[in-house]
Amino acid sequence: MALQKLIHPKFHVSLLCLYKASNNALFSNRAMPELYDFGTPDDQEWFIDDLVGHHWNGKDFEFEVCWSFGNTT
Repeated sequence: MALQKLIHPKFHVSLLCLYKASNNALFSNRAMPELYDFGTPDDQEWFIDDLVGHHWNGKDFEFEVCWSFGNTT
C-alpha cells in the first residue's frame, strides 16, 4: 500500500531535524487546517495516553489509540 501512494515506510534518523515555525509574513494567505471532528459531543473529553499505530483504510486514516482509562482502539 505504501508503494502505491509513493510513501517510503522508513527513513534514516539523519534526515530528522528540529521543527521551525513558518514565517507568517511570507505565507500570509495559507489556509489553516481544520480540526478533526471525532463526532463526539464537545462536553465529553477523552484523554490519550499513547498513539500505538496508524494505517490507511481505503481513503481514511485510522489511528490505534491507548486511552487513559486502559482501553486500546
